Amino acid sequence: MAEPGRNVRQLFQLFQARYGDRFLSQFSSGQTDADGADTGIQQALSEWGRWLLRFTESEIVAAADSSMESHKRFPPTLPEFRDYCRAEAARRPAVAQLTHEPEPPSAANARRLQRAREKAAQHAAETERVRREQEARWTS
Repeated sequence: MAEPGRNVRQLFQLFQARYGDRFLSQFSSGQTDADGADTGIQQALSEWGRWLLRFTESEIVAAADSSMESHKRFPPTLPEFRDYCRAEAARRPAVAQLTHEPEPPSAANARRLQRAREKAAQHAAETERVRREQEARWTS
């Protein structure tokens, strides 16, 4: 079974806090695995994780907030929640365009950006070292 992502674990915790036992009890099988975790809840985490994998953390959080408007007493099902996530994902580019917010970089772009920052910092440190050496030679 695939390990559920951090976003889905946090979503389950949020829904448990908002809806109490009504959320997790719908998945509970009463059977536990070797680690003592309920196998039904673990399967639900895995399935929700599989279906929500393509959504960002901010889309999932926004969908969780949106779903509370029409799901005041009972939590949404996976298909219902996926629809909320799709709506948030579709709305996100329009909101970013209206507010001129840049889209967040992908993980690959974030890694490239981090490497570029590290190289720039190394270059700056090397430039400073050379400047100090030259300054020391000129003042001697």
